[in-house]
Amino acid sequence: MIKYWCTYWLSLFLGLAFGQVQDSTVVSTTSPTRLDSIYYQSDSLGQQLVLDSLQAIIPRDTLYNLYQKYLSSLSLETSKEEEPLEPVITWDTLNLDYGQISLDTTVSRIFRFRNIGTAPLLITTVKTSCGCTATNYPKNAILPEKTAELEVSFESKNRLGVFEQAIIVYDNTKSRRTILRINVEVIAH
Repeated sequence: MIKYWCTYWLSLFLGLAFGQVQDSTVVSTTSPTRLDSIYYQSDSLGQQLVLDSLQAIIPRDTLYNLYQKYLSSLSLETSKEEEPLEPVITWDTLNLDYGQISLDTTVSRIFRFRNIGTAPLLITTVKTSCGCTATNYPKNAILPEKTAELEVSFESKNRLGVFEQAIIVYDNTKSRRTILRINVEVIAH
């Protein structure tokens, strides 16, 4: 309703400013309120609008302020509509240290992430740098402001020593991918 009146008053204001509405001109409305007509008049205090059925007087500067607020609301609505909808991923950490593990065991750790964007986040695929590393990740879209997990398992079968493995997460964000790393030391029983 406020937007209707701002639009209405804007057109009336422009008419007043450019002399298209004269003193004591009746401007009818089709609003569902009690307002039946608006009179424009000049007096010793300056130009005013008189809303006759509401018994209200609106000074021209007040009308101008309403006009400015109306223009501001249009620019705010436009800027909100122009904001791109895109997912943005943030990770609790990009590196996990598994510490020392025994030979011929499998251990898993969790990478937690959050979609802080304005559109659903989709993990399209996850690749690892070695067949000894496996992943389990959400196949459904992660809605904005939601958290999810990526599980990374490391199998130490026939492997001794210190290892660093990369996990490449491909998604629908602007950067398109994130590289995660795990560190593990495999020791004999």
